Amino acid sequence: MLFTMPAAEFILVAADRSDPDWHFIVFRDRGASHIELALVSIKTFECSGVWKIEAGHSDVLFPCLNSGYLVIHMDDRSEAWWILDPEAVRVATIQRSSKTKGWPVYDGAQFHEHGISEIPCTLRQPAKAIPVQHSQRKIIRRLRSAGISSSGRLMIETEGGHIYRLDVDANHGLAWTGCQVYGIVFCPFQPVDLERWKLARLMVALLGDGRRIIYDPLGYLHICEGDEGEQLSLILVKGHTAAWTPNGKRYGESNLLGYPGWPAHNSELLPLTQKLFRPLEPTSAKTRN
Repeated sequence: MLFTMPAAEFILVAADRSDPDWHFIVFRDRGASHIELALVSIKTFECSGVWKIEAGHSDVLFPCLNSGYLVIHMDDRSEAWWILDPEAVRVATIQRSSKTKGWPVYDGAQFHEHGISEIPCTLRQPAKAIPVQHSQRKIIRRLRSAGISSSGRLMIETEGGHIYRLDVDANHGLAWTGCQVYGIVFCPFQPVDLERWKLARLMVALLGDGRRIIYDPLGYLHICEGDEGEQLSLILVKGHTAAWTPNGKRYGESNLLGYPGWPAHNSELLPLTQKLFRPLEPTSAKTRN
């Protein structure tokens, strides 16, 4: 190996589910409350670093990458750690309970309780315990492109050719609905070329008029009106979904964002989405015929 692990007891090797090239190697001294974790690329044999993470005495340790942060799922909680510095820094914690749907996901600012139903990493060496958590939500994965219809609807296309439109209603919130469309200008997603987001694997589609659609493979879509304009972030789950803005307003299905009942300001969605999803003039982007 190109690095040494000071802890003595081998715990597990796990691959990141969204990018199997990245592997986590975890060791821990017997009786210790911290783990030693290395992040290694199996393609280049590059080790991005070795970090000491406080994990208590949890029997469950599921590491993964969320929006450029290391997330560790444990028996009773999930924690997000900033690992682009030599020493890992814990930035967020969420306690899990029987009401938590799946494994919480960290979007770079906060945890979301809606989570994912699959174990967030692929274990190469079995952990001591693998609790099963169920969720009825189906995440829309592997986006290839995005576009705006002539009627002002946000459209997304998966690598498999499936197309979904975002329906917006003042009374019922938001919903991703499968559809077939023709004559829509689709802009392909390209990797975000910023070093600090290398591990996040974010993708961006440029609409040609300053608007950007940013895709996080963990299940989020962010629509931005330039650098300083308005922004709406969406959860990529089929059917009714939820969204939020940087100023803390939340829209859509309540259980996806962890607050009771329907939000009071769904009506504000209409002017916001009308502005962000205004029809796009034809450009050199790919057109679906």
